[in-house]
Amino acid sequence: MKYFSFSSALIFLGMNLSLLRNGFAQSSATASFHYGIYLANSENSLPIIGTQSVRGFAGFAVGYAHACWNHIALGIDAGYSASTVDRIQQFVESSPNGPFDFTYFYAHMSFKQFFGDFNIRYSVNERPVVGGGPSLAIVHRTVYTDPINVQNATTIQLEDMLASSGIGLNGLIQARFPFGGSRFAVITGAKFRYIHSIWFDKGERDLSNYSQSFLSGNLFAGTSYDF
Repeated sequence: MKYFSFSSALIFLGMNLSLLRNGFAQSSATASFHYGIYLANSENSLPIIGTQSVRGFAGFAVGYAHACWNHIALGIDAGYSASTVDRIQQFVESSPNGPFDFTYFYAHMSFKQFFGDFNIRYSVNERPVVGGGPSLAIVHRTVYTDPINVQNATTIQLEDMLASSGIGLNGLIQARFPFGGSRFAVITGAKFRYIHSIWFDKGERDLSNYSQSFLSGNLFAGTSYDF
């Protein structure tokens, strides 16, 4: 009788674990494009950017969500986003031919993020997925000029890049629209991410009074494949 009771308990536990696992949609891989804005970006306070700001960005991401427990999945997304701010500074290039023989050239800024989002996702009966978790990011902020004419008919282009690494948090909401009985589906949703830089490749720079933090929100759309 004890053996029967123990076996029954194991069968009951196994059936319930199976139900728990199947409570969330199947594990899936995703690929998507996104467009968003920086709700806050510390680089916008730099004197060199003047009256302009780093605002819109676009990029792409790939991800994987592993179904685990009742309505719960563990997800990871890795991606890239970039934005450019043109003509943040204007310079005058003079000529030895006279005071009225001069040209203009400009400085621009590019801002790139390579990110990894880890999150716990919750969904009930194929309803929209919500989730959140920690994020990691590598940030490249580059200031560069137009090509500048110098002597001997040659040109140079000045460039300064600051690389940094940061940590933060992310949150998402995602809807899924299957293709009939296919394993493929269209996904769409929104994601928010906050990053605070904790390490800088500063070189010879003095960054003792400098910090970086970014809050962004974006919409995304793409496709998923269930396993």
